[in-house]
Amino acid sequence: MDVGLEQPVILYMEHSLEVVCVILGVLKAGAAYVPIDPAATPKQRLSFILQDIFEGNAGGAAPLLVTQTRLLSNLPGDAAKVITLDSDFAQIAQ
Repeated sequence: MDVGLEQPVILYMEHSLEVVCVILGVLKAGAAYVPIDPAATPKQRLSFILQDIFEGNAGGAAPLLVTQTRLLSNLPGDAAKVITLDSDFAQIAQ
């Protein structure tokens, strides 16, 4: 996904072991992670966070957002490149 140095990766996931694995992967890539708790973050707040990261991102690229399939309906529009961790396992393994 071309994640590199200091690029923000948003983790919009429920607390689980997968979150720890994603954090380790993001750090190994040299990127920065932005954890967002889906249980405590309203949709409008998430939209604001995504827009703020988009505007501050070098190169103007949409941020990468890692989530779970059951949380997709909570995401606003297409403000980020979304990876659904549980449905993209085959692609990620490659």
